[in-house]
Amino acid sequence: MELMSESLGNEPADLSCTLQVIGAGFPRTATMSFALALQILFKKPALHCSSAVMGREEKHIKDWIWLMENSTPYSQLSEGDRLLVQKKLRGLCAGYVGISDCPGCWFVEELFDVYPDAIVICTTRDPDQWWKSIDPLVKQVSPMKALNLLFAPLPTLRFWVRWIKGLEKRRIRPLLVYDGSKEYSKRLLLDHNEYLKRVTPPGKLHFFDVKDGWEPLCKILNMPVPDQPFPHAHDAETIRKEIEGYVKLAIQRWFLILGLGSFIAITMLVLWKRS
Repeated sequence: MELMSESLGNEPADLSCTLQVIGAGFPRTATMSFALALQILFKKPALHCSSAVMGREEKHIKDWIWLMENSTPYSQLSEGDRLLVQKKLRGLCAGYVGISDCPGCWFVEELFDVYPDAIVICTTRDPDQWWKSIDPLVKQVSPMKALNLLFAPLPTLRFWVRWIKGLEKRRIRPLLVYDGSKEYSKRLLLDHNEYLKRVTPPGKLHFFDVKDGWEPLCKILNMPVPDQPFPHAHDAETIRKEIEGYVKLAIQRWFLILGLGSFIAITMLVLWKRS
């Protein structure tokens, strides 16, 4: 998991690296394991979106927020607005060989416009297992909004709730209004697959289940199979622990702010009484 925290969530050192793989799989389809696999194969950083928005500088999360709030539907944008969207995406992906997770998986059309030579790979998962994994996450979205005040003193994280609202408003609204049934969730996956087929040229779109390991992925990328196990990261558990760490940090920051504020107030009161 150290590899995830130090590379998937940090700014890459060499910004000249160009995106070669667009990961188009929904959240909870092993997007973190997929990003780690790309790093092993290419020996270059891969962008795992939800890790980066928590670990990188404020501009990164603010640019994603801007895209979610301003770039839909892409087909109806003016040429000037399209160029601005492409510029934002080029900046977000600079230095990465691949991208995965949301919101990147919902910007495949836009990303392919910027990187027409890239390969689109959609990570897949058994629909029933995916539903069991995504259902608790969706139910946590509304309570997460209460973190807005708590995260206010933290750089980058103070925009996290707005980022969630951007996802909610523009990209995962179907998830947030669903009826909680497996059949609805399965339709979402099928609709996403149809979206990918519609916006990706023939021969550029591939589907991959991480349970199948290296061979099918390496065949898609025309690369040799590495002499090491396929990475398996627990996305939900990793992100949960990171959020818990940020919550503790925010509480400490608030204690510091309130303590310092109280000290200043008491000092001013004492000085006022002495004057």
